[in-house]
Amino acid sequence: MIQAQVEFRKEKTVMAAAPATGTPVQSTTTSDLITTTLMLKAGEKTVVGVSKSDGDRGLILILSAKVTK
Repeated sequence: MIQAQVEFRKEKTVMAAAPATGTPVQSTTTSDLITTTLMLKAGEKTVVGVSKSDGDRGLILILSAKVTK
């Protein structure tokens, strides 16, 4: 058995001018999309996904477990 911790996050960075000074200010927001633990046998495939992560777009992952030496 292979245990995999899967974590995908969406990070959005926006540059804007500060209202008072006009100095550029960077703002970053982070959203968790997928956080899960998988148990797979060697050669097994699984599908992990999240729907509508950004408007009409979704995220689908197809993972395949492989033992390497």
